[in-house]
Formats: sequence, C-alpha cells, structure tokens
Amino acid sequence: MTSYEATFVFRPEAEATERGKQAVQEIFARAATRITGEDDVGERALAYPIAKQDRGHYTRYEIETDPQSVQGIYQAAGLLPEVLKCFIVRRDPLARQDPLARREPRVRQDPPQRREPLAAGAAGGEAVRRTQGR
Repeated sequence: MTSYEATFVFRPEAEATERGKQAVQEIFARAATRITGEDDVGERALAYPIAKQDRGHYTRYEIETDPQSVQGIYQAAGLLPEVLKCFIVRRDPLARQDPLARREPRVRQDPPQRREPLAAGAAGGEAVRRTQGR
C-alpha cells in the first residue's frame, strides 16, 4: 500500500459538508483504503469560483491504498454534488521528517564577472567611434 494525501473541498454549508465527509469515507471503504489521519482545515475563500461558490470547506485525509484505486476514488468523489474539488497526491516518504534536514546545504557562489562588449572592429581594447555618413 502506498501513502497518499487527499484534500477535498466541500460546499460551505454545514449539512453539505457532513454529507460529503460521510460519502467520501464510504468511497474509501469501498476502495479498501485505510485512513491514517484526518485534518479539518475549515472554511476558506476559493481562489476562483467553483460551481458558483466563492468559499469551500477544506478537509485533508492521509490515506493508504493501492495505486490502482486512486483513479476510482478520484472519479467517484467527482460525482458527488457536495464535493467542489478533489486533490490526491502521493506522499513523500520523508515528509514527516524535518524539512530542513532533507535539504543539501547550498553553497553560495558569487555571480560571474561581467565584461563590457567591444564594438565591432575594436582592437586592443579601444572602442571604435562610428560616424554616420550623410
């Protein structure tokens, strides 16, 4: 089983949110998905309107399931009228560790020195003065 993070945006009405959560948990049960964590983020403004809604209730689930089940979960959730949006991403195995411990130290490098371009025909570093003939 692979670990995933699934974020659902439900309609902001309280009863629609509860119905949506129950329906999503039923979808997880049918797909033999184990819920390892749930985080109710709450109601937030949407970046753009979805189904004529400006706000949505966000709930994030940490789940474990087979990779073949993810597409079915995504499609079934998309058919629910209470779900405005659904995101399912595979979790990084190092996600629970300190994020700074994963990074390699960056070495600061000075920018390369810029050189002034010479005009065409210049020799020995002297700039050629061009005149326009009239």
